[in-house]
Amino acid sequence: MALLVLVHALLTAIWFGAYVLLLAKARAFFAKPVVRRTMDLGTGVVLLGFGLKGTTQW
Repeated sequence: MALLVLVHALLTAIWFGAYVLLLAKARAFFAKPVVRRTMDLGTGVVLLGFGLKGTTQW
C-alpha cells in the first residue's frame, strides 16, 4: 500500500512539474501584444454575444 501511495505521489509531482514548465513557456506567448489584443477581442465578442442572447427572446 505504501508503494502505491509513493508511486501516486511521484506521478503527481511529475505531472505538476510538467504543467508548470508548460505554463512558463506559454506565458511568453500570451504576453505578446498581438496575442493579448486578439484574446481581448475574442472575449469581448463572446461577452457581447452573451449580452445579446440574454436580452432577446430567441
